Amino acid sequence: MFAEKSFAPLPTLILELFGFLPTRSDETKFSGFLRRAIAAMHVIGAWVSVVVQFLRLTPILMQPISNQNAGTIVTLFSVVSGFSEYGRSAAMITIYYFKNNAFPRLSAGITGLFTYKSQRKRFYQKWAKLARFLSLLILMLQLIGQLFNWVPFLWFNENQIDTGSGDGRNITVRVKPAQSLVPSSVVWGCYYFQTSSFALSQQMLVQAVTAGASLRTFLVEHNLGMAKLQADIKIGIHDRKSVEKELERVQKRYSDILVMNGVISGAFGNILCIALRMDQVTVLGMVAGAVANPPNGIVHWICACFLVLLFGCYCTVLFWPIVQVSEEVQEFNIFT
Repeated sequence: MFAEKSFAPLPTLILELFGFLPTRSDETKFSGFLRRAIAAMHVIGAWVSVVVQFLRLTPILMQPISNQNAGTIVTLFSVVSGFSEYGRSAAMITIYYFKNNAFPRLSAGITGLFTYKSQRKRFYQKWAKLARFLSLLILMLQLIGQLFNWVPFLWFNENQIDTGSGDGRNITVRVKPAQSLVPSSVVWGCYYFQTSSFALSQQMLVQAVTAGASLRTFLVEHNLGMAKLQADIKIGIHDRKSVEKELERVQKRYSDILVMNGVISGAFGNILCIALRMDQVTVLGMVAGAVANPPNGIVHWICACFLVLLFGCYCTVLFWPIVQVSEEVQEFNIFT
């Protein structure tokens, strides 16, 4: 499998299992077609789930909401978070589906930046640990988040519509049988695609974050090497010929890192942008939901606060390795 030589093996393996990355079995046309078909099924299912979510929220959009404590704009914004959560996942896996060859090229590019095999093995083990930790942590948090999202829904004894916004609350709307636009069997089928697409999109983020961590590693090594070379030149350790040779090596390293940065941006730039913006919208929508329709009871407040904190971490803490890359870039140069 491709995951065996990847710098982020666990998320890569998960994406292979769902058909979003090529495997060794793709040597035959049928296996390659089957893999792409499985991935396409999840992409289509994710978008169908977004449409179904809209149909399920139609009664909320068409009828007055009870216990409304905020204006119409705030109330509508609270509903938007339901679309942003699922639309985010659908958009991310769609982009990845059409760019599935970018990740293998990125892995090959990272491998080519290593001079020594022992050095590559050491760093790959470090990145694999980071990817494995983030991958398992995110899967666990998603499971807990789903539990907290369903607890308030099961807590009610009356018929209500779950907004699906992940804010630990359910807006009370009396719905007649004729207003039930989507059969329950379809809803449960879409629930699978909502859950799986979100999990897959998070694994894609783990790949992006791990790629950012690998880029930071090369930047740190480059900057340390430049600082050492500058110090050696000042005290006259190197002669002119050795300095020119070192500068050629540094310039090649500089070009390779720039190419790698471009490959990472091409593979994950749009995915990172969508994840960050949509998670921010989801958090704001959850807060707006709490203002428009405050949770009832301590259980609902706990669930709402946890889910707001969870999505807040998705769009802040998860991106910290990317922020570290930005900080390291400020010192990145050929020679100063």
